[in-house]
Amino acid sequence: MRRRLLSSLSVLALVPGLWAASGPASSAETPAPAAAPPRGATGTTSVTLITGDVVTVTELAGGTRAVEVVPAPRPDGRAPSFLTVERDGDLQVIPDDVRSLVPARLDPALFNVTALIDQGYDDASFDTLPLIVSHGGGRLAALPSAEVTGRLESIGGTGVRLDKDDAPELGAALVTLAQSGDDDRRAAAIAQPPALAGVEKIWLDGRTEAALSESAGQVGAPAAWAAGLDGSGVTVAVLDTGIDAAHPDLAGTVVGERNFSWSETAADGVGHGTHVASIIAGTGAASGGRYRGVADGVDLLNGKVFDDGGGGFVSWAIEGMEWAAEQGADVVNMSLGADGTDGEPMSAAADALTAEHGTLFVVSTGNDGCAECVSHPAAAASALAVGAVTKSDVLADFSNRGPLPETYGIKPDVTAPGVGIVAARGSGTSMGYPVDDFYTNADGTSMAAPHVAGAAALLLQAEPALGPEELKGWLMTTARPGNSATVYEQGGGRIDIERALDGRVFGVPGSVSFGHLPWPHDDRPAVSRPVTYRNLTGADVVLDLSVDVATEHGTAPPAGTLTTSVPAVTVPAEGTATVELVLDTALGDPGLFGGYLTARAADGTTVRTPVGYHQEPHMVEVTVRGIGRDGRPAPGSATVLDVRDGSVNATRNLDGDPAAPCTDDPYAGSTCVRVPVGTYSVLGFVDTMPASVEPGAFATPLNRSLVGDPEIEITADTEVVLDARLATEVLVDTPEHETKRNVGAAMAIGYHRVTETGAAVDVGRSMWPGAMLEERLFMQPMDAVSTGEFAAHTRWRLEAPQIAVDVVGQQQVRLQPQYYPASAFSDFSRQFPMLDGDLEAEIVDAGLGRPEDVAAADLTGAVALVRRSDEIPVAEQANNAAAAGAVLVVVANDRPGPDADPGAPPALLEVPTVRVTAEEGDALLGLLAAGPVRVAARGVPDSPYSYELVYTEEGAIPADLRYVASTDQLARVDAPVHSQLADETTMTRTWYPYQAWDTSSFSQPVPVSGPRTLVTYLSAGPSLRWTHTGQAPESPYGGGFGPYEPTEHLLLFSDLRSYEPGERYVHSWFEQPLAPGASPFEPPTRTGDTVTVSMGLQDGAGNFGSATTSWFDAGFDTELRVYRDDELLLETPWQSSASFETAPEPARHRVEYAVGNGSVWAALSTRTRSVWTFTSQRPADGERRVEPLLAVDYDVDVDLRNRAPHPRERRGPHEIVMTFGHPAGAGDIPVEEVALEVSYDDGATWQEVRNVRQRGDDRYVATLYDRGSTGGYLSWRLSAADAQGNTLEQEIIRAYALSQR
Repeated sequence: MRRRLLSSLSVLALVPGLWAASGPASSAETPAPAAAPPRGATGTTSVTLITGDVVTVTELAGGTRAVEVVPAPRPDGRAPSFLTVERDGDLQVIPDDVRSLVPARLDPALFNVTALIDQGYDDASFDTLPLIVSHGGGRLAALPSAEVTGRLESIGGTGVRLDKDDAPELGAALVTLAQSGDDDRRAAAIAQPPALAGVEKIWLDGRTEAALSESAGQVGAPAAWAAGLDGSGVTVAVLDTGIDAAHPDLAGTVVGERNFSWSETAADGVGHGTHVASIIAGTGAASGGRYRGVADGVDLLNGKVFDDGGGGFVSWAIEGMEWAAEQGADVVNMSLGADGTDGEPMSAAADALTAEHGTLFVVSTGNDGCAECVSHPAAAASALAVGAVTKSDVLADFSNRGPLPETYGIKPDVTAPGVGIVAARGSGTSMGYPVDDFYTNADGTSMAAPHVAGAAALLLQAEPALGPEELKGWLMTTARPGNSATVYEQGGGRIDIERALDGRVFGVPGSVSFGHLPWPHDDRPAVSRPVTYRNLTGADVVLDLSVDVATEHGTAPPAGTLTTSVPAVTVPAEGTATVELVLDTALGDPGLFGGYLTARAADGTTVRTPVGYHQEPHMVEVTVRGIGRDGRPAPGSATVLDVRDGSVNATRNLDGDPAAPCTDDPYAGSTCVRVPVGTYSVLGFVDTMPASVEPGAFATPLNRSLVGDPEIEITADTEVVLDARLATEVLVDTPEHETKRNVGAAMAIGYHRVTETGAAVDVGRSMWPGAMLEERLFMQPMDAVSTGEFAAHTRWRLEAPQIAVDVVGQQQVRLQPQYYPASAFSDFSRQFPMLDGDLEAEIVDAGLGRPEDVAAADLTGAVALVRRSDEIPVAEQANNAAAAGAVLVVVANDRPGPDADPGAPPALLEVPTVRVTAEEGDALLGLLAAGPVRVAARGVPDSPYSYELVYTEEGAIPADLRYVASTDQLARVDAPVHSQLADETTMTRTWYPYQAWDTSSFSQPVPVSGPRTLVTYLSAGPSLRWTHTGQAPESPYGGGFGPYEPTEHLLLFSDLRSYEPGERYVHSWFEQPLAPGASPFEPPTRTGDTVTVSMGLQDGAGNFGSATTSWFDAGFDTELRVYRDDELLLETPWQSSASFETAPEPARHRVEYAVGNGSVWAALSTRTRSVWTFTSQRPADGERRVEPLLAVDYDVDVDLRNRAPHPRERRGPHEIVMTFGHPAGAGDIPVEEVALEVSYDDGATWQEVRNVRQRGDDRYVATLYDRGSTGGYLSWRLSAADAQGNTLEQEIIRAYALSQR
């Protein structure tokens, strides 16, 4: 396993161009066991997907983020594309080659990058990816590289941990499965490939969250106590953070325990479980009985399903549920939950265990305060889902509400007190608001659920023969509904134990949900649901029946829509009676209806059964189909979006199963979406395949087209044909420079659609270099929309032709050679041979490139022409030719058109190797048949210029999509790339564009050689902003040829800004000095008594990146310390960002951040340290104040190797220019004191610089007169103070090198 120490960020970058990345790796070429993560700006996070693809997200200024994707190697060596969808802050990245497995075989949560980060599944936090594998019972036969963590027999599944280093192996099996076409039959076990034998579906093992005196009285417990009920004889399991069994209120109550976490014991290290347990069973001993629990006579089982950090997994919870049921628990309290699809296995387990063991699961609904978001397992049909109310019985604003998505089932089932609950405090814990050493006050549905669990225990003691459904019905139908809440917010209402015991008449089931009733309704016969009343008393009870339902706006259905089979019913003593609740939708109107079936006895006994149903509006089916530019059926994807409010947002594969059910699910295996009549955007991406590829077969496409209709009225069943023949090619001309669409030139295509209510959806396809064979993009002309907003864009990187080959002396044969994606044959650019300069040689037919073929040809100094073949991989063909003396290899396809399949197994190339189409190969063979042929080749591995272009059409897409990239309409950015004294260096750079609406940017990094000045022409204008990154040394773009000795990589980010057309800018990279500084993206702030600081390294141009201690020896060694006055508040080598609590009163604070760089490439800034002091006190309530940490930027005259010029090479004295400032928002505070010392012996001795002088506002200059040693290094120590007494001390050892004499 690997241990990673990473930070976070957010732009989606794909390693671009020729340099397609195919897996994570560390730098250096000596074999070693592990990979080194890249360092980035403050807030950089990497996440390994189940496919092995690594997504890196960086949070930048203004809520923007940059995203980079490094693909894992594919089994056939192909380069993948990625479907990217961003909505409501969630970013999903789904590899195209497994997209057909979502959701039938792969949980969509596996690709929700935002949620994975939020759950702590980033690579810095977890070496493994937690999964739940459904396999239909028995033992899991196989799963590549997965470690079994638990058997989940109740759901026929297994919990596993997938080592992220081995995820590419599983990813390769999943790609093979998707290519087999067996991707949508959910019930059938996977038969291909063998590594996935028996696997039905893989889920994310999602994080579970704990869903956080007079409250017992509020639910009527004292009446039960007065009747002698305390829960005796009932066993209640608490699945939580553990229980402090030594707490006075819980002494002797815990009769069994089991630890399912990775903490050492089942004791409570958080305090949540103890608090919950005491609400159920606390005696109140430490408070003189004041904080007595609801049922202090029960026996408790302690199932610890959270670790001592408060973290848990779905699989731990399921194991705990199974244990509790098998131990004979009557009631299981689960003050926890998991959102989204990854929580579904918990609900399945609850239903299965209830049916098998008769266990009642009492579960909190969650604390997100949203509708249709009841968490799992509260969403289970059998579970008793509990929401929270205040002490005044008003629904708590944090309490999750129903109905259940898709089924429209009624949840929550009941409510209970969940605000201001005082209960036991676990020893040594501080959860909530501690009252004293024994008690703490907390809010949440976590606190509501144990009230109900205790109530269930009391009722079960009173009536031991009741089963879980009857117990649930008793609590629900005798509860007190609040007047201000709907049935989908409170279920039956706040539980009332006294009322339940007084009346002893209740209904089963506890609620009646007719659920989702699909359109049409006219011909549907009336549907009925039975309601059984049970009478526990010794006398008959007559109940008068009435039913009252309405929408949330108070609209009732027409009379006769919902009725009872009889107006009244007599329930015999100690018996039951059943009535039918009848729904006739032919009479009703569409809408979501909820209310109560009320049964009232003459003595006032009242039984209320929650009732609800959803009568679907007029629905139609939208079917999508793709046609390629060649007129044949084509693969791709389409998204159907309701442009009114975005309520429908569903993606379908164009080559999905047309026979699969038509649903409104966000993802499905069908080609159909079920939608209400309305206005929709139906847009998608169509892939045109090579002529040799049969429809339905998997292969790399020729090109990609954006087609469809951004605004179409759907009033009946409709087929939308996405026809790529209607699309126009996007053409870009660069009149001032010769450019070519090299591998990876077409980087992305996408669209932005804003609905009428303002919800925006961004959908795109990010092309991994080599993901298309032709580097061509097309867009269909589209009229302007009248509802919401629409824009479409393409993204390009154009450079000098990397390779050109011409036949000497004739013009009839025109060749368009392309390199293969470098990631198929290398991990670093230095491993991938490319032609550099001009070459003229004879081209020789080398057949299939087999040993006998090359032996029969004279290839010494020649260009080898070989024919691609399934019999022999490209690398073997090329290397055979290289061994025979070839200086360049041209591989011609053996089928019509182009092909970039490298074949398997992969290998490093020994000679530059390019590909041409079959037609070009045939033309060359035709010339060779007539005699010798010479070719002239030219290679430009490092383009002297680059065009980074974004072309956007807003509102409509015109028919003419030809663009002219004139340099006078673009911004020119000259970027000197510095080395640390090296004559040769390679860095990885990336440009990320942000349009006005973008929060995420999708781009591709490329390796560039240096030291040299890069010239880039950018699309310019005020509505387009860019950020630029540089990473040194070069990061690996492949992962197939390691492992490598771990090497630290420093990733720096520029600021986010726009550029003016026609203007020239200069922005350097890795220019010395490299010094510790505060993040410009996350300035130091204080809110209340919480101070947050984010530190890192900043180069001479102000580019910034985080730095923390490396997990290996030859890397970074950092230390972050924070003091208040002289008290140490925080000390860590593992973080460069931290939040700490301080006192409200004014105090002097000191932040120290030191970075030692022992990397093999580090010759400069080998030891650096900064110390800031500032005075801080609590700001006004609600204010987020920027703290005035003093900052300095340096400007020194150094060459591209970061060496000061020799006196003969410069004009005037050598100066160090220092410009001081403070973080944006901290105010303008003048600097009053500056002092500087220098050292020529790495800090052994220091000399004061006496000529430091001010030159303008906050700008100071020091002059050095070459009195130090030559050929060594200059180090310095700076001290400065501003007018408010804030200070900065900074020491940089080897700030830069001195000139040689």
